[in-house]
Amino acid sequence: PPKTPPPADPPEKTSDDVTIVFDHEGMTIENLLTWWTQSTGRRFIYDQRIIGKAAKVHLTGPVVIKHENVDWFFEGILVNAGLALVQSGPPKAKTFKVEHLDQARWLKQRARFVPEQEVRRLERSPAQVFLTSITLRHAKAAQIRQAAAYILSNRNAEYLQETGPKSLLVCGFGPTLVAIAALVRAVDKEDNVQPERNR
Repeated sequence: PPKTPPPADPPEKTSDDVTIVFDHEGMTIENLLTWWTQSTGRRFIYDQRIIGKAAKVHLTGPVVIKHENVDWFFEGILVNAGLALVQSGPPKAKTFKVEHLDQARWLKQRARFVPEQEVRRLERSPAQVFLTSITLRHAKAAQIRQAAAYILSNRNAEYLQETGPKSLLVCGFGPTLVAIAALVRAVDKEDNVQPERNR
């Protein structure tokens, strides 16, 4: 079937706001990526066989967001379509490879390491997989691992591993790491640690 031509213009921008409107017939992922590049300068490497499997994206009405949140918005759409992003090259190149969520091994191997103190900013990267190490002060790693298991949304691309009695290695999408870090802050308190029973 013939391809839908890409939009002639990027999303309309008024001051710091961007209005995003999709055609009533929806938009293919390929055209979405083209629009995305026109909007924020991000560039994408993709295999037509991968993105061609994804259904068209539909919006029920116009979306008005801040220009600084456009990447965040489009990443959310992409991951909901079953796709993920892997950074390709240096960060300044703003180039990403589009992969299917089924490519778990590739996503894990290419996960970028982010220091624990910088995890909070990953909320804005829902389609990217990251890796971080968390050091605990009071709680045991096993205690956190059991609680965090319910947060892992995609077992193919995400995992949590104990690397010591007080340390964890976490791999997952940006919002998953943010949620686990918040869980650690809530649980890793001296008052929450239960004394060991005498045997």
